[in-house]
Order: sequence, then structure tokens, then C-alpha cells
Amino acid sequence: MSDKKSTRKTPVIPPQVAALAEGVAHLLHPYAEVAVHDVRSDRILAIWNAFSKRKVGDPSLLRSLPARQRDSGHYGPYEKTNWNGKRLKCVSISLLDDQDAPMLMCINFDISAFDPLLQLASIPEQQPAELFAKNWRERINQLTHQWVRSHGLHIETLSQEQRLALVRHLDGQGAFEVRKSIEQMAAILGVSRATAYNLRKAAKETKA
Repeated sequence: MSDKKSTRKTPVIPPQVAALAEGVAHLLHPYAEVAVHDVRSDRILAIWNAFSKRKVGDPSLLRSLPARQRDSGHYGPYEKTNWNGKRLKCVSISLLDDQDAPMLMCINFDISAFDPLLQLASIPEQQPAELFAKNWRERINQLTHQWVRSHGLHIETLSQEQRLALVRHLDGQGAFEVRKSIEQMAAILGVSRATAYNLRKAAKETKA
């Protein structure tokens, strides 16, 4: 009796899709990051100009596409916040891989340098719920930079006490309930993972 295990080959990005993604990234460098996601495994298949600090194999943090997953539609444009607080204008395009399974190509354009020229631009404030309902990285980015802006501060110049206050705020918002969320905070603050854990421990032991 043979052991029939369900095996799925690693999906391959069609050459024309890879060429398009790479071309867009080169054309708009250094302002555009292009990522191709495998919807089924919820993993990043390829990424160009990765200013979000993600890499191939990282979780995509996307939910499976709805019934329209086989359509050649697109989502957006919508706005996101990068780990460093910079505003991104994004679009996601539904595609198929070499196994006729859904992929998603996301183009993330850094508009922070063009903010003075884009004040009148119409960009939806809400991200597509079906794509980013579970994106804890984005939530931590937004919570962090909203707190910093509301206190008239800058990430690069936060004092130790201000960092502790920020960590207490994030903890109170449930930002650290997801595995690896501390590492995301460390990336934003520009500190080591160990330092980030120590900050959270100190924040719990001291009062605001």
C-alpha cells in the first residue's frame, strides 16, 4: 500500500511576470519595491528593491483571495506605512503561477519624498481588508509612527524614557501578541533583537 502524501511543487513565477516585476523595480528605483507572493503558502516568492526589509520565504501575511482569485484584477491603489514611517502608495495585481495557482504581485511606491506635491492626491485610507487583515507588521508600523507624530518626536532621536513610553503604548495595543513582533519593533527603532526584548521588559517593570 503506497503512501500517498500530498506534495505540491514549489511554484515558479512565469518568466514574463518576473521580467515585468524586475523592470518596474528598476524603472522606479529607489522608490519602488516589487514583491510576488504565493497565495496558497502565504509566502514571498520573489522581491526586488526590498526596502521593507522582507526577504524571499518570509510570510506574506495575506489571507487567501476570494472567489475572484482567478481573475486578472487588481486592488488599489491603497496606502501603507513602511517600518521607517514612510508613506507607501501600493497596488496589488492578481496573477497565476506556473501551476495555475493564484499569485499576487504587489508594487509599493515610496511617496514620502513627494508628499508636498501629493497633498491633494486621493488615496484611500483603508487597505483592502481581504489582503491585509492579518498584517501585524503594518499594524506595528502604523501604531509606532502615529504615536511618534502625536508626541512631536522622531524615531531617530527618541530618548530611553521615550522608547519605554512607546513600548508601553504598543504593548497596551496588543502589538506584541504575534510571534516576531518584537523583531519588527527592533527594526523600526534600529536596535538589536536583544535590546528590544530588554526594552519591553523594562517597560513592564516601570510605570509611565
